[in-house]
Amino acid sequence: MLERAHQLFFRLDERFQDIRQCLLAMRICVLEGCTIMFTRVISKDADQRQHPAWMLATILGAKCVEECSSEVTHVVTGGTTSKSEWGKKHGKHVVSMNWLYACFFKWERADEKAYPYEGKSRVSGGLAGRAGLAGVGGANDDDVKAALAAAGGGRG
Repeated sequence: MLERAHQLFFRLDERFQDIRQCLLAMRICVLEGCTIMFTRVISKDADQRQHPAWMLATILGAKCVEECSSEVTHVVTGGTTSKSEWGKKHGKHVVSMNWLYACFFKWERADEKAYPYEGKSRVSGGLAGRAGLAGVGGANDDDVKAALAAAGGGRG
């Protein structure tokens, strides 16, 4: 990631005169082309667009939607729901939140097969084994908030 940022910075491109701009450009490409729908991750009474998981996906370049549609590529789920079943039926990637965390920590689109929703808990298996991040346990909303804070609050 640092080598790519270095290459962007020294490409003599006016858009990247500041390393922060290089990092923003790289971060927003992580999930470019992905359309994510959350189910049983964000409470029904919450403003989805203000939820840390929605914001995290957005700063990584994903488009987030609230309802099932043909444009959905990923269903991020914390439980078996009609939306996750719809995703399976229509050949969408049905993944746990750990997939989104792995994408953020690695700054690249993680392999969806490594992060299936397994029906055990809201976030299964923790990040340490799945993302190869020693010392990082099971993630929750506080982890997402911390990740957003480390990323500049999602604003750049």
